Amino acid sequence: MRKRAPTAFALLAALAICTPDNLSADAPSEAAFVSAEDGTLVHLGSGLRFPSQVADFRRSEAAAFAENGDYVGLEYRRVLSIDGELTIRIAVVTLPGLSAREHYVITRPLMLQGLEDSRPVAEGVFRRVAGSEAYRGLFTGEVGGVPWMRGLWTFEHGDWDLRVRADFPRIDQVQADEAVAAFVTALNALNAQEWSRDAADTANDGAAQGRRPGSTHAG
Repeated sequence: MRKRAPTAFALLAALAICTPDNLSADAPSEAAFVSAEDGTLVHLGSGLRFPSQVADFRRSEAAAFAENGDYVGLEYRRVLSIDGELTIRIAVVTLPGLSAREHYVITRPLMLQGLEDSRPVAEGVFRRVAGSEAYRGLFTGEVGGVPWMRGLWTFEHGDWDLRVRADFPRIDQVQADEAVAAFVTALNALNAQEWSRDAADTANDGAAQGRRPGSTHAG
C-alpha cells in the first residue's frame, strides 16, 4: 500500500530542518526520550534506540527540537587515526508520507551547505540488514580549505524518518568509510532486533487475548 502524500506542512518542515550542526548540551526532553539502565536513549515516538556506544562511537549529545519529541537530534563521535575526528549527526523526525528517497532529495541541498566545490562520489539505494528501503549519498569537497568528505543516509520507519550525516577529513576516508558502515549496520541491526521482538510480543498478546477461557489447543 502506498504511503499517503506528504502535506505542505511536512514538506516545509523537511526543508527547514537539516540534520542539526549544533546540538544543545542540555539533557534531552522527557517527552522525547527515556533512558534505559545501560544508558541507551529510547525515542518515545518512534521506539528507536540509541546506545551510549555504537561500533567504537560514543554518543556525545542529544537534544529535542520539538517539545513533543517529534523532532530530535543526536551526535556520535570517534577519533580517527590520521588527522581528526569522525562526527555522525542523527535526526529523527515525523514526516508521514515521505519515502526515504524523497527525504534524501529534499535534505541533500541543505546537507551540502558549507561543503565547497562539492561533487558526488556515490548515490543510490542503501542495502539494509533489515527494514524498509534506505537511501544514501557520499560527497567530496572542501571545508575551510581542508579536503573533506560528507555522507547522508535516510531511513524510513513507518511515519518516522531518520537521517544520518557523517563528516570527516578526506585523508581519513578509508578508515572513516569502514567506521561509518560499521556504525550504520550496528545501529540498524540493534533496532531491527527490537522491532522484531516488539512485533512478536504484540502477536503473542493478540493471540492470548483471542483465546476463550477454557479453550484448548488441538495437537
